[in-house]
Amino acid sequence: MGLDRALFDEEVEEDFLCRLCHQVLLNPVTSGCKHVFCQACVIRKMKSRTTRHVCPVCSSALSLDMSDTPVDFKLKLLNLSIKCAHKCGDSFALSELPDHMDVCPFAPVPCDFKEKGCKRTIKRCDKTKHCKECDYREVECEACGFHTIYCELFTHQSRVRCLERKLKQQVIRERKAASREISRHREKLSKDTTRLELQQRRKQLTHAMALTSRKQERQITGSSNSNYSNVSCDITRNDEEMNGGVFLTENVLHEHDRATMNEDTTEQPRMVRRL
Repeated sequence: MGLDRALFDEEVEEDFLCRLCHQVLLNPVTSGCKHVFCQACVIRKMKSRTTRHVCPVCSSALSLDMSDTPVDFKLKLLNLSIKCAHKCGDSFALSELPDHMDVCPFAPVPCDFKEKGCKRTIKRCDKTKHCKECDYREVECEACGFHTIYCELFTHQSRVRCLERKLKQQVIRERKAASREISRHREKLSKDTTRLELQQRRKQLTHAMALTSRKQERQITGSSNSNYSNVSCDITRNDEEMNGGVFLTENVLHEHDRATMNEDTTEQPRMVRRL
């Protein structure tokens, strides 16, 4: 089969069209009657049992013994501008088509795991994603480390029952982790309790020291007050001795004034009588 004429940027001349498929020539060959065909079209026609093996233009007999086309004809054909058939948006000369197919992101490529059984053909841009999800990719059994393809992993785990052993080991690991966590929690609680007790003891000790200091201050102030009272008593005693043994206070002075006033009032009537 040739190339679709719609892929070319310009109208293609009749000389570059295959007489069998009526598309642009691909790997052209020349028959004995000097007509040009695609090599694949000639082979397919010769293998067909329902059609005559003759040239569709001049009805000459066809055979697989074809000659090569002239170089000038090939150069003109290879210089035709064509767009990528996979719709990547690139345009290039027909001679660059094989090189473009090696790098086109939308070109179909086989899977990397084709030898292991994958028969899918995917785009080059999706190849990495497909290889990560392919059923024929090589994986390792998470229970025993056995290497096999992904589509046979379940069969292996069911037959060997390695997954059950893995689950038991996982349960044991989880229990050990839980016990370690409990021990760490208990240790933390004991440390917190010890720290709180130390804080309370420090507070009690500080309070006791404050009470002791207050008692000492009160004792000092009490002793100073007693000394002051003793001194005042000595002073009053000295005053009593100086005043004939009488302690002069404000009450004594007021009584003395009242007594003198009474004496004056009693003396005045006597004087009047005498007069």
